[in-house]
Amino acid sequence: MDFSFLKEEMVKHIHDVADHAFLVWEKDPLREMLLATKTNIVSLPFVPTAENLARYWYNKLYPAIDHRTGGHATLSDIKIWETPNCSAIYPC
Repeated sequence: MDFSFLKEEMVKHIHDVADHAFLVWEKDPLREMLLATKTNIVSLPFVPTAENLARYWYNKLYPAIDHRTGGHATLSDIKIWETPNCSAIYPC
């Protein structure tokens, strides 16, 4: 199977949304101030920890991959690096 579709889905659901963006919880008290800076701000319905982002992106990618492959490929997990020594895997 050619896995080029995987890159396309990752770019669509992760890179194009989060690259060079400031991820912020939609209820963060500083969100309004951040929005005023006209920086690339992405509001999320959860606190953007590595664990929450791993779950969020897994839930975005899993159905996209299933659909694109007709069920012939399945996303087993996703790993998000917070620092060079700290990461979160979903599902763990």
